[in-house]
Amino acid sequence: MHDAYEATAILKKLPLQIESIASFVPDGGSTANLLLGTKVGHLLLYEIDLKKGDNSSVRLLQSVKNFSKKPIIQIAVVPQYHILICLTGYPDNILSVHDMTKARFPALSVVERTRGCHLFTLHVTEETSQTGVVSVIVRLCVAIKKRLQLYYWKNRDFHVLREDLCLPENPKTLVWSGESIFVGMRGGWKEYLRISLTGESEDLFPVGTDGEAKIVAMGQGKIGLMQDKKLVIIKSDVFMKSDVMKSDGQPILDSVTWTDHPVAIECDGPYLVGVMSTGVEIQTIEPRMIIQTLALACESREKPKLMSNCQLGLVFLASNYDVWALKATPFNDQIGQLLRLKQFELALRLSEFGTYVDGEREKLVQYIETLHAFDLFCKFNFQDAMSIFLVLDIDPSNVIGLFPDLLPAVFQNQLNFPDKVPELRGHSLENGLLALKDYLVEVRNRLKDNRSKFSLKPIAEGSTTIRSKEKLLQIIDTTLVKCFLQTTDALVTPFLRLQDNKCHLEETERALTKFGKLSELVILYKANGQHRKALFLLQKQAKRPESPLAGTERTVSYLQHLGQDHLELLFEFSTWVMLENPEDGLKIFVDDVPEVEQLPRARVMSHIRDKAPELLVPYLEHVIFEWKDESPALHDTLAERYQATVQALQNAVGPAGDRLNECRKKLKKFLEFSTCFTPERVLMRLPAEGFYKERAILYEKMGKHDRALAVYVYLLEDLPAAKAYCQRIAKLGEKTAAGEAFLSLLKLMISPPNASVLGSQVTRLKHEENFCADAGLRNAIQLLEEHPTCMDPCQVMKLLPSAVPLEKLFQFFKCNLYHLSKSRKELQLLKGLNYSQLLQVHVQRMELQSQKIVLTELRTCPGCKKRFISHCAFAHYPNGDLVHYSCMEKYENLKL
Repeated sequence: MHDAYEATAILKKLPLQIESIASFVPDGGSTANLLLGTKVGHLLLYEIDLKKGDNSSVRLLQSVKNFSKKPIIQIAVVPQYHILICLTGYPDNILSVHDMTKARFPALSVVERTRGCHLFTLHVTEETSQTGVVSVIVRLCVAIKKRLQLYYWKNRDFHVLREDLCLPENPKTLVWSGESIFVGMRGGWKEYLRISLTGESEDLFPVGTDGEAKIVAMGQGKIGLMQDKKLVIIKSDVFMKSDVMKSDGQPILDSVTWTDHPVAIECDGPYLVGVMSTGVEIQTIEPRMIIQTLALACESREKPKLMSNCQLGLVFLASNYDVWALKATPFNDQIGQLLRLKQFELALRLSEFGTYVDGEREKLVQYIETLHAFDLFCKFNFQDAMSIFLVLDIDPSNVIGLFPDLLPAVFQNQLNFPDKVPELRGHSLENGLLALKDYLVEVRNRLKDNRSKFSLKPIAEGSTTIRSKEKLLQIIDTTLVKCFLQTTDALVTPFLRLQDNKCHLEETERALTKFGKLSELVILYKANGQHRKALFLLQKQAKRPESPLAGTERTVSYLQHLGQDHLELLFEFSTWVMLENPEDGLKIFVDDVPEVEQLPRARVMSHIRDKAPELLVPYLEHVIFEWKDESPALHDTLAERYQATVQALQNAVGPAGDRLNECRKKLKKFLEFSTCFTPERVLMRLPAEGFYKERAILYEKMGKHDRALAVYVYLLEDLPAAKAYCQRIAKLGEKTAAGEAFLSLLKLMISPPNASVLGSQVTRLKHEENFCADAGLRNAIQLLEEHPTCMDPCQVMKLLPSAVPLEKLFQFFKCNLYHLSKSRKELQLLKGLNYSQLLQVHVQRMELQSQKIVLTELRTCPGCKKRFISHCAFAHYPNGDLVHYSCMEKYENLKL
């Protein structure tokens, strides 16, 4: 797919047959060291200049002849400790450790227990202590027939780690990973085995029918096991077979399939390097693909059989007599190739292995991810593209610009994109808008919650970004409305109702008008305070039957929620509603809406009286009877309207009896019920004749009892009503007023008043000429007998004519004297009780005064725990406690 490695033959036609290989980078890192163990026991050390790419870069540093008398089967280097571990061949087959700091690599030690060994593996890790000291831990596993020996390095020697582990068969290959040792068996067993350091073992899966057991350490807690042509990748720390392979035999993590059976495999960063019979094959796991196939130039036609991963990007291959170096193309060059091929996932993977100065890698990852997201968008994979844009903090306005007709042309022209943006239509456009909607909602929530720093990146270099948070929210909200209109228009209304929406008025207005969303347009106007526009639209659409805004209902609802801050606007647009539909027009001012109840009612009353006078009485009735308004102006106006209606019905030509009676009852009931109107004003408007009952009620409200009683007795000729009037005053508990009322009634019974008593409007008393003194006197005596205690006898005697016989007043005086006697006795009894209580208080005071209070310097206040000092006020409780006067409340709370 792209050139990941370059193969160079660095050693050709060596005179010695190579049996083992090891490589490492010494301190400094500008060169690599290559160790070759030969069949005759010679050990060769080469130095390779990493800056050169041909065989001229190779220099032989040491050639240790007769390093071993036997073939050097396996070698390994621990650069941190400068030691070489060597396994020599039959018949010794023993492990030895050599010092690499000295010439000819003298032996440090020979691990005698390893005699008969045919295979070993190392596990080298670095650990950092809390003080920052880095220590290197080296552990060794040696295979001797069907046993595994475990060692650890300390004090320049290997020591036994634990007792030996037993195997069912001789191992073919070993790899130590984490706290487990993976074993590939040979012979008839042909099974992969996992053994923990505690001795627990588990069979994994068969090696396969065609290939040999091969195990590759992948790093990051992963291990690769060959099964035929497939490299199965599992977690090295999982100890359940069900967690390694699925029920259908597929690996849990992943697998890589080779084109042939690999001779050897190494993991080099993101790549897997496999040696095949035909050459070298380079593959990746994420994403899974063949990257490159290399044919190795070889004059001797020997195929590589050994591999050694020296460092990241450098792998050595060895046949019997030749050595090649696989050197990775610089990662930045590879990333450039991959971006041109649109292999973004692999480019991101490679970015993990490059060398960067501060901040360079973050910029590179941002660039790759942005190109990846843009490519996904161009492939109509909108959801994944939006997810990446969200993670990368790409300016939402740049993302919106990928879609047609969502941004104004002026702003759209300021945007740049990595490549040509595809044209979206039909189903693809709908899917894209749905993904954009979800993306914008998430961005909006983050901006609102201040969870993300407001630092946005452009989608391409030179593209405009938004610096103002408010402006960005305005673009997002306006775009969301446009998305809703084209995908899920049911969401437009609730979104516009959000108090925190920042929709651009003109842009949103054009979009809503284009899609015929008149109801939503009203909501937009209202949210932006454009009430006149909204009301004008409602008035215009009200007379169109096909419009969703037809009728007056929406206008009424809108006006009800305007409130007193927009009173003039409310009055202006309520007029046509009251004229078009009086019932709905009245609802504007009387419905149970908080804003309606808070309107200035005097101004509303004036507006209704001017524009729709027929609605004035219903409005005032609702305000007074339902809302319990006590404004005198409103009560006076309602009384005036009631009176005017009654007079108009009385003067009307034709039958109006039922309605007249109903209106008359309303007026009387209102005058009796209301205490807020001005009686004098209402009385002045009454005509000279008629309205006698109303006149009496008004006199009562004014406290003019003599005039009210005169109306009952002489104009209405209703003596029981006059008596009931006096009794009503007596029940109110006003004794003096009740006495005056009864005396006034008594006086009226004895002699008629002057017409002036009833006011200038009444010029003649009813039946004044036919007044009967005897009947009046009888009624007066009857009143005295019925209510003897309500009138002062002395005042009564002054009013009665001298010719009245005393025997007729016997009952009155008897009851009156009995009442006076009873009152006198009650007062005497009350006096005695009060005197007795006074004596008790005196005795109690004397007892308390006789008690002494001992106050020493050691006594403390239970409230504040402080001592009493001289000249301080204190309180003494009946239980003997002494408390500072200022601590009394605290002390009493403590007692509770």
